[in-house]
Amino acid sequence: MTFYANFLLPFALGIMAIMFLLAIIQFVNNKQQAFAFYAFYIGCWFFYFLFDYFSASTLLGLKPPSFNLLVFSRVTFPLLSYVAYFQLANKFVAFNKNFKTIWKILKLLSSLILVYLVYVGFYCVYFLKADNPYNSFSFLYDVIRVIIVLTSIIIIFKTINKVTAASKFLLYGTLLLVIFNSIAFILSNPNLHNKLAATFLNQTIFIAPLFYVAIGVIIELICFLIGLNIRQKAIAKAKRKAEVALQLSVDKLANLEITQKLALAEERLRIASDMHDDVGAGLSRIKYISTALLHPTTNQAEALTKIQYLSDEAVDKMNEIIWALNQGNQNLDDLIYFIRSKCSEMVNNANLQFICDPPDNIPPKIVGWKNNRNIFLLVKEAVNNAIKYADATIINLNFTINQTLQITITDNGKGFNLNATRTGNGLNNLNKRATDLAATLKLHTAIGNGTKIQLNIPINHL
Repeated sequence: MTFYANFLLPFALGIMAIMFLLAIIQFVNNKQQAFAFYAFYIGCWFFYFLFDYFSASTLLGLKPPSFNLLVFSRVTFPLLSYVAYFQLANKFVAFNKNFKTIWKILKLLSSLILVYLVYVGFYCVYFLKADNPYNSFSFLYDVIRVIIVLTSIIIIFKTINKVTAASKFLLYGTLLLVIFNSIAFILSNPNLHNKLAATFLNQTIFIAPLFYVAIGVIIELICFLIGLNIRQKAIAKAKRKAEVALQLSVDKLANLEITQKLALAEERLRIASDMHDDVGAGLSRIKYISTALLHPTTNQAEALTKIQYLSDEAVDKMNEIIWALNQGNQNLDDLIYFIRSKCSEMVNNANLQFICDPPDNIPPKIVGWKNNRNIFLLVKEAVNNAIKYADATIINLNFTINQTLQITITDNGKGFNLNATRTGNGLNNLNKRATDLAATLKLHTAIGNGTKIQLNIPINHL
């Protein structure tokens, strides 16, 4: 036992003391419960071997503890270490989430251990004497150790292929600790121990149960350190990956913001162009007619009528531009009802019949502000062309929604020969807006059969 008492036991105590302090420091710095459970686990084994060191050491004339305290330590600290180890393993393997039945068994076993330890403490204080063996509760202790060994082996083989690399090392360490503790358990049998001692007179260290317990704990510590290192590297890698993903998200948002600003600037230029072409042209004509009123030959009534018409048109254009600027994104159903309202007003003012039945169950789709404006202006221009040029009495506006938003404008007017008619600005504007919407525009017309304009916009492009 000289090698065990003078070298192996102090060496194991030194390693456990260092690991205990490192675990406490890690817990204080990182606030991870795994380190708290590991510190408790290591602390139990440290005090277990410390009491054994006092009883076995021949160094420094140390006085061994009383029999009661030694018995209590040899029973209590190993079992408490198992309770802490169950919690530690749960932090690595997540039994409570991934293996709920196993976790229930471990909690039940922990409760059994704690109840048994209360009984041991009571027995050691009131009944166990210095000359009294502790066989009265050693049988229960052996039963619990057997249950722990069997449970650990079953858990290891049930979970070994379903856990991370870090958790595997923890399980490997547990398996080796179980193996060495099993050897110690077998050697603790007095009859077997005496037979082996008689056979190996000069090799008593190899038949000492605590020798194998110490070896098992040291190997388990090594496996835990390897697993912890792998786990910390995985956490650091995941953290770096998350930081990279966050940076990519930030860059993406920045690019999106730039794209939105460019799109907004482009739309502002478009609106400025519309104001110049539509409102500006109308105001120029009003100025020209107003100047002509100064001449006595000008028909004032006709000129004033034209000024009133151009003024109303300029106000409508300006209202449309302001609406497009203020409206922004809106729900598809709001857009459809807005278009119906404006087109109804236009057709009724022209003393024509207007038919429009909005669809039922309009999906809750958000329409971007740019598409919002293009759809409204395209439909408005198509209805306006029907009012001005079709000689129609009825204008029908229809919406159909499935995979596309289909808008159909139909009139019962005179129609025209599409092949013989030169494409004007009106049709060019309609085609350009349809292109901006990633939509298809179809025009069906014939002389005497009216005109139908059909716009198909993919829902996912809105």
